[in-house]
Amino acid sequence: MVCMTAHIVGTKNLGNGKRLLTVDHEVSRMIVHINDAYTGVGCQAQVRLPRAIESSDGLEEGTAKEFVLKPASPPVSFEDLDRSIYKLRGDISAGQTKLDETAVSTRASLEVIVTEEDHGPLYDLQEGDDVEVGPFVGLAIDLRKLMFVYGYPTLLLVTEGDDIATAKALVEATRGGLDLEAREAVRVYNLLHASEHAILSEEMHTLEQKLDSLKVERVVRSRTAPQGKALKAAFDDDCELEYEPEATGVLLLTDSSQGRIKQEVMELMRHADIPEENLVRVCENGE
Repeated sequence: MVCMTAHIVGTKNLGNGKRLLTVDHEVSRMIVHINDAYTGVGCQAQVRLPRAIESSDGLEEGTAKEFVLKPASPPVSFEDLDRSIYKLRGDISAGQTKLDETAVSTRASLEVIVTEEDHGPLYDLQEGDDVEVGPFVGLAIDLRKLMFVYGYPTLLLVTEGDDIATAKALVEATRGGLDLEAREAVRVYNLLHASEHAILSEEMHTLEQKLDSLKVERVVRSRTAPQGKALKAAFDDDCELEYEPEATGVLLLTDSSQGRIKQEVMELMRHADIPEENLVRVCENGE
């Protein structure tokens, strides 16, 4: 696995043993091949320490363990890649001789979620520490069905727990996103259990202030309540939402292997008369 050295430039404690790391990493197309790059929301980052240290996790000296992390920020914009792409093409005018080019470095920030339980060696990293970022894995979410703004002026994004990070990245995306600023209404429903702590609340609130059509709802579910009751209640209580069922797209942003959340979303769609074919699931696109 080819890894590039990156630097921790920011950290934030999210509570309940979770932290948000901001990593400054290389994105130049002259250095990072497109097959290894972060090309779309839904891809996941491979991150490891530059040199593993013997620890309680059983890592041996000289080995390295890669951790697959969920990005909470979108891929770099095409504009930021222009210089390296144009230089990589090596276009020249008539009469010129093509010479070897010095690689152009382009760096960008990447936000990732780490937990003390699952990513122990990375959890205690501080600003200024180095890590290595390897090839991104998985496929970007296939959003083609929902990209038609006039076909789906209303979008419902449903997440569960920490998958709110994917929703944040998608809302912020200017490349391969959903043009949310052109939609009439965008709702993000983050499903949580009663004892679960919501993460990225401040970041999502900031996005709400920037995007008039966006509203983020924290939906707390009870294990004893009927399936889908909390989600339907959050939808019904939204007095500002005006929608046409046929023109409402639903995006399920979770990779949970449990079928309960899909059933809850299907219950909501039947309740709101939204056609089943308007649903896009992240797990349909593979990982």
